Amino acid sequence: MTKRLIIDNSFLDSLYILGLVDKLSLVFNEVYVPTEVEKEFLSNSNKDSNDRLYFLLKSYSLYNWFFKCNTFNEFEIRLLSMDKKMHKGEIEVIAQTKKLAIDSFEYETLYSGIDESYGRKIARTLQLQTTGVLKTLAKFHFLEIIDYYESVNILISKGKRFSKSIVDDVFKVVQLEKTKGMDFI
Repeated sequence: MTKRLIIDNSFLDSLYILGLVDKLSLVFNEVYVPTEVEKEFLSNSNKDSNDRLYFLLKSYSLYNWFFKCNTFNEFEIRLLSMDKKMHKGEIEVIAQTKKLAIDSFEYETLYSGIDESYGRKIARTLQLQTTGVLKTLAKFHFLEIIDYYESVNILISKGKRFSKSIVDDVFKVVQLEKTKGMDFI
C-alpha cells in the first residue's frame, strides 16, 4: 500500500530546520509539496531563501519520492478560500489531498500534513486523514533516527510553537501505536 503525504509549509519548514526531509521516505512512499506551500517556503521573508531554493531543487532531483504537486479542483480552492482562517498553503494541501484521493480511490493511504489545528479540523470534516510534524518526529524517534524532545526543543528555539501537553500527548500516542504493533502512521 502506497502511503502518500501532502505537506504544508510548517511541516516542510520544520523538517528543513532539522535536516530530516530525506527521512520522510521511511514513513511515506510519496511526499508532495503544493505550489503555494513552495511559495511560502521560499518567501523573501526567510533570511535563507537562496539556501531554501537550492534545498528544494536538490530534493526534487535527488529523491524519486519527493514531488511538486499541482493537482487540485479550482472550485475546491475557491470554496476553501472563503474560510479566512486558513493560509493558502493549507488550502492547497487539503484540496490536493482530496483530489488525489478522488482520482486514486485511496482515501486511507493519503495524509494531509498540516500542523495548524484549525486546518486539520477542516481536513477531517472533509473525511481526509491528517498528520503533523510532531507525529512524524515521534516516529523518527522510535525508528532511532532522532531524539524527539531534543528535536522539538530545536524547533521551539527557532520560533515554532507547540504546547508541552501536545508534545507529550503526541509522543504517547505514537509510543502506544508502536507498542500495539499498529501501522506506523
